[in-house]
Formats: sequence, structure tokens, C-alpha cells
Amino acid sequence: MSMRSAFAALPVAVLATMSLVPLVPLAAGCQKPGPKTANVVAAPMPGGEQFSGVFQHPVFGELHLVERAGVVNGRWQRADKSAWGELSGKPDGNVLRFSWAETRYGFVGPAATRKGRGVFVFTASPDQKMVLLAGQYGLGEDETGSKWDNIRLNNRAANPESIGSNLPGTAPVSGGNWD
Repeated sequence: MSMRSAFAALPVAVLATMSLVPLVPLAAGCQKPGPKTANVVAAPMPGGEQFSGVFQHPVFGELHLVERAGVVNGRWQRADKSAWGELSGKPDGNVLRFSWAETRYGFVGPAATRKGRGVFVFTASPDQKMVLLAGQYGLGEDETGSKWDNIRLNNRAANPESIGSNLPGTAPVSGGNWD
């Protein structure tokens, strides 16, 4: 007797029960995992340093960070000018945990903006001439998932207001007089 004919000979109730048996343990064990978080431990910030500055990444472009009153805010524009983003977080020693949002130029609706969380760890060479933000970011509530390492550009003042929703070289949309 073939496997097919063996199953065909079984009553419908038995077949229905057989199809549910493997699903019950799977459904009982399916729980949504919590957000992924970075396993980092804060250390003291190197002497005289803070998160303020302009940092460079080959894809995310220049990240302009300003630290004021215990909060770090920043903006970036991708190197290919396809998107711009904002982040905000509170530093803990040399660790900055932040939330971020990035908006793609030319897109509207839910596909235009991605959001998530991330973490940067501030490290400096012994002479403090080379500063690195070793970072990770994730989508949604996740804090990890992709790397985001930046090198600080020395002698550059951060200017987050220079980055925003208008693509450089274009005029903002205006209402005009259509009467």
C-alpha cells in the first residue's frame, strides 16, 4: 500500500487531528522575542571630551552631534544624498544610547521613514587625536543589527541645522497663488 493510499483510507477526523499535532507545540513555544540590545558597559569619558563634533561614515556621510544639558542631538545626510536623519539620546560616560529616524528624499508615506534605536561607544587614541564612535543600530525597538562606526573630523564644528528635509540645491515647496 502506498503512502498516499494509506492516508486516503483514514477517516477525515483522524487526518485533521494529525495535521494539528505538529502545530500545537510550535504555537505554544512561539513568543515574540524582546528587543535586541547591545552588550556594552559604560566607562568614563576620556578627559575633556564630549559627544559634540562632526563624525564621518562612508555611507551615512557626516554626522553632526551636539551635546547640551545631558542630551545629545544630531543629524546626518547620507553620502549619496538619498536620505537624512536625526538622532537623540542621553550619554552615560562614553556610551550614547539613542533613538533615530531616517527619511528618504522623494518618498512619501510609511516607506519614506525608517526608525530605530542604536548605541555609540566613544573611544579615543591616547593622544586624543583620533576619535572613533563605534556604533550599532537596529530597526524598531532593536538597538543592534548593523554596524555604524564613525571617525571624528578634527577642527570641524557641528552644525545639525544645516541638514534637513530639503535636498541641497533645491527650493522648498511653496503654495503659490493659484487664484
